[in-house]
Amino acid sequence: TSIIIRWRTDIAENSRVRWGTVFGTYPNTVDSVTSTTEHIVQITGLSPDTKYWYTIGSSAQTLQAANTNYFLTVPPSNTSRKLRFVALGDCGNNSANQVNVKNTFINYIGSNDIDAMILLGDNAYNSGTDAEFQTNFFNIYKDDLLKYYKLYPAPGNHDYGNSSTNKPSRSMPYHTNFSVPQNGEAGGVASNKQNFYSYDIGNIHFLSLDSYGIESDGTSMETAGGTALKTWLTNDLAANTKKWTIAYWHHPPYTKGSHNSDSEGDLVSIRQNFITFLETRGVDMIVCGHSHNYERG
Repeated sequence: TSIIIRWRTDIAENSRVRWGTVFGTYPNTVDSVTSTTEHIVQITGLSPDTKYWYTIGSSAQTLQAANTNYFLTVPPSNTSRKLRFVALGDCGNNSANQVNVKNTFINYIGSNDIDAMILLGDNAYNSGTDAEFQTNFFNIYKDDLLKYYKLYPAPGNHDYGNSSTNKPSRSMPYHTNFSVPQNGEAGGVASNKQNFYSYDIGNIHFLSLDSYGIESDGTSMETAGGTALKTWLTNDLAANTKKWTIAYWHHPPYTKGSHNSDSEGDLVSIRQNFITFLETRGVDMIVCGHSHNYERG
């Protein structure tokens, strides 16, 4: 029943979003009087499984009001319609391949709506800087997919600058460029963390996890035994009543592509110390990035 819309401007101004269920007719308005270049506006009072068109801008001007400025709200848990998702891994390198993948998907999906766009990490090469996010991610998707799909990201090692010193940090551009449902407002137990969280779409429970960062207790996805992540997951999955549970993160527990999970220590540790934990708690599917090829098992 609510959604967050974000955009960036080159000049600081206040924020205004207008919306309605008919393109070109916007009876609802929400304003933020704060003058900023980073606009984060939440609109509420929405109906489930409903398409809305919206405009963005300020009290002085409208910046966007195209027929591609729309979103579809999450369906109720008892929905019987087909649910569709698109997952992009290691996408943000500003390459011809990145654009071709996007265009191929747009052509494939046609007029069908997508219930979520999922990011599997390494969203901005090479070091996850703000400039790289703008050039290699937002500039590629801002005129189409990011206008009308709900986005649920997960971080990768390049989003952390590929730096172990950043592992305990939540200050990288990845964490400031995205708003995530970390407070349990989209279903699941609140993580109160920017780097991992859960949410529900229809009868599916999603886990967006962090396979690179280190938590305040010094543990990570690679750690054996109890960890901060496992403690939260235990509570979250115990409360989960959805038919399907899908987890996604960056580093794959099984791969023989551009990475090798038989020899790379971080992948071995994740497989040995984390996968059984999820399997015994009813997770049905895991989707990962990192290895630059297509594999399934």
